[in-house]
Amino acid sequence: MRELANIISLLDDSRYAKYEIKFLLVGVPRDIATYFSKLENLSSVGNRIEELPEVDCLSATQVSELAHKGLVKELKIKLEEKTEQEFSKHIFDVTLGIPQRVQEYCEKLAYAIEDSNWNATAENLEKADKEWLESGLKQAYQTVEGLMNEKETKAGRRNQTLYTLTRITKSSFSTGEVEELLRLEFPNSTKDVKLAVGQILSELATKENTVIKRTAKGNGFQFTDPRYLMCMRLMLKKDETTEKIAKIEL
Repeated sequence: MRELANIISLLDDSRYAKYEIKFLLVGVPRDIATYFSKLENLSSVGNRIEELPEVDCLSATQVSELAHKGLVKELKIKLEEKTEQEFSKHIFDVTLGIPQRVQEYCEKLAYAIEDSNWNATAENLEKADKEWLESGLKQAYQTVEGLMNEKETKAGRRNQTLYTLTRITKSSFSTGEVEELLRLEFPNSTKDVKLAVGQILSELATKENTVIKRTAKGNGFQFTDPRYLMCMRLMLKKDETTEKIAKIEL
């Protein structure tokens, strides 16, 4: 960081300033000045940095437009309206609208359609899911896998709780909200049963390598990284009859 700070400071050096040189630091988190906080010349460096706003997530409509442009207009794939709508909804759900992830997933989907002789069907999504899990979310997959029930149990409540978290659409959530969703997702196995959702969430949040953590105020939970939510939406599947959760095998 000291070397980078020295390079940035050279912007005012007459030898370089006459060429109006600019540096672009790509892929860094917000508040980059904190990375230079321990340097002696922090104020000098900070004055030369202009931080660009973070790229916002795409809306469901924008994801649909991007997918249509890439698959239909650019690759000339023939998509029935119902299939295209199914594709767009799935892409938005599993990528959370994060632009980079949308691009990555659509690439896997395009290759899956190509492998099926350019015949676009819902089965292409299954192949794209697995390919994307293996290429970009393998570490997240291993983390989620390590949190699932080790032994086969009647209900597999921890697995059900992890699956329920995939239905979350808010940045933070409470124990009560998760329990309400869990009862909606698994009505048969939760009927007239006292659920220890708070205990399960607390156990998940206190593990060293995990998917959720307590919020700053400690009265709720949030995902430690959006990649875990994306991964869980892809890898966890519910059996509607038994209400048990299984994972996609890699």
